Amino acid sequence: MAKAITPVNAPNNTRNFYPSNDLWRMDLLPIVASTALIEGTLLSVQVSASNPTGNLLASATTNTSGQNIVGILAEPITSSDSDYATAGKLKQVWVPISQYSQAYFAVSSGTFTAADVGRVCQIAGSGTGLGVDTNGLGAVIDGFISSTNGTCKFTVPYAVTA
Repeated sequence: MAKAITPVNAPNNTRNFYPSNDLWRMDLLPIVASTALIEGTLLSVQVSASNPTGNLLASATTNTSGQNIVGILAEPITSSDSDYATAGKLKQVWVPISQYSQAYFAVSSGTFTAADVGRVCQIAGSGTGLGVDTNGLGAVIDGFISSTNGTCKFTVPYAVTA
């Protein structure tokens, strides 16, 4: 891959999601066609008419349609990429390997305080952060860093497609 990949535990801007411990592995996984995504976007299985397509896309606010969280995009996808319009193109994705896999997150909406630790909240910002004031089926907040960043785990039970 020609694009820069931020290694695990390396400092970054934590504008989105990013692994915060060593309980992640890097995999090449299929991504939907014609969708620009930034590094750090949370990815879920694409579901069309209750059927998983096998491709990943930016996570929705909850996993109620079977759009379970699969990982964090480790490289940007832009409209100028040669494979941009290709469904199933393989891109690098950080995949959690344990229920203890923890990630840094950015606050997309809401007022974040230490009192939010333990809250189960929804994914926001097209998969780029958490809506910390909105209960949902996205992530469990397990650490407070600042009013704009924290840590979370994706231990919310998986939804099952019909």
